[in-house]
Amino acid sequence: DPIGEPPPHDAFWIKEPIYRCNSVLKINTSTDASYVVKVVDPYDGEVMLMVYLPAGISQEIDIPSGTFEIRYTSGTKWFGYKEMFGSKGTYAKADRLFTFSEGSGYELTLYRAPNGNLHTSNMKKEDF
Repeated sequence: DPIGEPPPHDAFWIKEPIYRCNSVLKINTSTDASYVVKVVDPYDGEVMLMVYLPAGISQEIDIPSGTFEIRYTSGTKWFGYKEMFGSKGTYAKADRLFTFSEGSGYELTLYRAPNGNLHTSNMKKEDF
């Protein structure tokens, strides 16, 4: 990997949703890593949205209705939009799909928490 740089301090869209958003996904991040969350259509692989979240924040994201796979990567060195956290990052996806409908939502904590119930599987960086 190239040297990289400290991750940005503010949340930003990498890919904004293009569909009408009527649900909410609240994401809680740990204080020791930044994250990129990707919401993917599990049937055709279309990336619905992708957002960068700095360490230690809780962020609500507007999300379209539908059933989606949620993937995320985390790390402490930022290599830009394409490489994100590089080969040293952690890449994972939730073991279940999430169905959003108008007015519904979920809250996800992307780090180990007592009594946590989000089960994930690690992914290869190239499959992210």
